[in-house]
Amino acid sequence: MKKSKFSESRKRAIVLEGEKDTKNIEKLCEQHQISVATYYKWKQSQSVEACEDKKRLCALEKENVKLKKMYLESQLDKEVLLEAVAMLKKMQAQPKQMP
Repeated sequence: MKKSKFSESRKRAIVLEGEKDTKNIEKLCEQHQISVATYYKWKQSQSVEACEDKKRLCALEKENVKLKKMYLESQLDKEVLLEAVAMLKKMQAQPKQMP
């Protein structure tokens, strides 16, 4: 398979340039010496990538919320345990009373 002479960033730049002026796609393609079909293939590829990125971002945000909740719960558990240890130390420090 032949390697493209255009980097991903260059492809993105060409597609963005085409999106700014949709009437002159053929001129843009001529300028960059690519076919119109190649331009639209790049455009579709980038839209698919953007959609996948959105899905990935959404999943990461959900996971972040879940992890934050787990962290808060562990902090509450830690506070409860520290209070229990403090109470136990107080009870042990008090002299035993005989009835």
